[in-house]
Amino acid sequence: MPENQDSDLIQALDGLRDGVAQNEKATKAALSNLKNAAASALKAAKSLRDWAELNPGQSLPELGVFEAVKEHGSEPMRPGLQRDLRAHGKTLSALKEALGALRADTDVVRLSKAYAGLEALNHPQIARQLPAFQERLRQANSDLAFGFGKELKEALIGRGLPLEVNGSKYEIGRYEVEVNFNKRAAVLRYGKDVVIPKVTLSVEGVLKAYDAADKLIAQRGEDGAKWMELLYKAWEGLSRKQANREPSVNLMECYLELTMLRQGRNFRIEPSKRSFADYTRAQFVYDLQKFKDLKPNGYSIHLHVATKSQTDSPDRMIWLVTGDAPHDGKYMSGIVFERES
Repeated sequence: MPENQDSDLIQALDGLRDGVAQNEKATKAALSNLKNAAASALKAAKSLRDWAELNPGQSLPELGVFEAVKEHGSEPMRPGLQRDLRAHGKTLSALKEALGALRADTDVVRLSKAYAGLEALNHPQIARQLPAFQERLRQANSDLAFGFGKELKEALIGRGLPLEVNGSKYEIGRYEVEVNFNKRAAVLRYGKDVVIPKVTLSVEGVLKAYDAADKLIAQRGEDGAKWMELLYKAWEGLSRKQANREPSVNLMECYLELTMLRQGRNFRIEPSKRSFADYTRAQFVYDLQKFKDLKPNGYSIHLHVATKSQTDSPDRMIWLVTGDAPHDGKYMSGIVFERES
């Protein structure tokens, strides 16, 4: 945001803060005076009652007024004023934080929290300033993303790795890092499957997460022939269970069956979390793309593209990365093995 627009926003919020501060001061004074008035009325009512007892038969209509104040005090008015006072305090706190964030060096997290605080007030006058504040936050995010992307790209060039930037998403080969500068966090995916759900938002943090993900996905040294035999076995077992239905098996069901076939002897003897060998969706997606052209026992794989309804259900399909970028692929839902003629 240009400096003059930033100044305009600060000036507008400053004016609102002054107005709320004056209102808070007046509310405190009203509450204090009500309290003092009630105390004075109680004393006056007692004195007049004593006088009336000593002067029976004398008329003093004013006593009824003081008795009414004594009986009800200032309570009918106090709750509303106290609510106003709490609201003024909350509003002043939010405005103070917002002005501090705007005047300080750009801190996206602080600006984001300040914006959320102002928005939550549901204050008509402040609401008119929210679009300008939102634009300030958007510009701060844009500046931060540009600087972060530039620094990350330079670090990746040194490793011979490409980087494509699409808004808040940074693509490193088939991996995607989606950043949230407001929360200072990121998510790393292989294709569309989460591999590392919480990445420290720094160049070093992203590089460390990328190395960990690539080791977990692409550097496992999986035996392709053995993997394909297990996949065929998983498909064959599920296909038999379908009886007279079509030979195509749901790909996610096949993945789950394959995961069970990969378990070791200890798990089969005594299934437990401790003896379970993890096999993630991302690993399955990688292996399927890498080994799908192998032909176990003279059979070849045919994959079926998911329908629109299936793409809405993660348990009915997978995103198969077929190219060099995370979004270069297709949703697949079915698998069938057919013997080569």
